[in-house]
Amino acid sequence: MALPSTLLVFIFISLIPPSFCCPVDQKQALLPFKSHIFNASNSSADSSLFGLDSWNSTNPDCCTCDRVVCDSSSRAVIALHLDSINPLLFLEPKILSPEELNLDENFFHAKIPEVIGNLTKLQHLSLQQNDFHAEIPSSLLKLNQLQVLDLSNNSLSMVIPPDIGNLSKISTLALSKNDFTGGIPPSIRNMSKLETLKLENNMLTGEIPSWLFTIKKLRNLLL
Repeated sequence: MALPSTLLVFIFISLIPPSFCCPVDQKQALLPFKSHIFNASNSSADSSLFGLDSWNSTNPDCCTCDRVVCDSSSRAVIALHLDSINPLLFLEPKILSPEELNLDENFFHAKIPEVIGNLTKLQHLSLQQNDFHAEIPSSLLKLNQLQVLDLSNNSLSMVIPPDIGNLSKISTLALSKNDFTGGIPPSIRNMSKLETLKLENNMLTGEIPSWLFTIKKLRNLLL
């Protein structure tokens, strides 16, 4: 006798080895995060419009969800691509600690959330084309694994943090099209892996420091 199709699906899902799925705690963290996106913003939009309909309790593996990238070996979530979705950031860093976070083109009008600094595994952080204002929070300067930091096209102001050069693994630093004042911090010379530096369209003052041209790997410089 043929088994009902729903039972066959249940059996198939139950036989998926756990090692081929994302960790249960990470899957459970994504679901309330999805609810928070829509509840906090009072949005009545269909989640399918943002590619989040695959974030549901019936999906056995969050690595198959849209906008989610997992490590091929551990199956841990390593990247969330939330561009053009307008979420209010609400990540639990002890559970979700991605290596890449993309929040481009969400038009946030707020300060950069301090909590981002708790995502200590971040290697790529892109917050470009929003309306973040005020200063760069000190918590971001603790992300010592960062290789790419893109804060361009915002309304960030005040001086560029003097100790931004502590982010020694940075290869791309993009701070263009903001309202930064003051000079170029000397600590940037400590970024020995820096290949791209974008500081154009700010309100920076002072002379262009000669040491910029001694950074050996620097290939793209926009002032």
